[in-house]
Amino acid sequence: MIHYTCDRCHRSIDTDEGPRYIVHIDVEVVAVEPVLDIEEEVVDYLSDLNDALEQESLASAICDETDEPLDYLHDALSRGDDIDHLDSAFSPSHPAGMLDEDTDPIPPSFDLCPQCYAKYMKNPLSRERSLKLHFSNN
Repeated sequence: MIHYTCDRCHRSIDTDEGPRYIVHIDVEVVAVEPVLDIEEEVVDYLSDLNDALEQESLASAICDETDEPLDYLHDALSRGDDIDHLDSAFSPSHPAGMLDEDTDPIPPSFDLCPQCYAKYMKNPLSRERSLKLHFSNN
């Protein structure tokens, strides 16, 4: 059985008696990008697109030589051929559903009991509230 504890008041949370609230906090850095001079950096998008298309045609030509691309790789490895130039054609950048620990951190989460959740919703940043004094109009 899994035991939950409120991260605010440290009381045990019994899920049979009431709800358990999970608070996820996601913080992102929002920075204003500096304005680049046109002379400073000129990006040739057509050249980049042409390079990408050439790599794609190379990968498709390799796959067309045999029925299966893995057969081609197996044959090349058996012969001892250098296949370093093929890494980009066969390696996926991010497998589906996998997080890269360095670039995609998992946001922190906190368990709260119902009482602490109510307090959290009233003041999520836990800022001290200033006391408002109402003076008469004398």
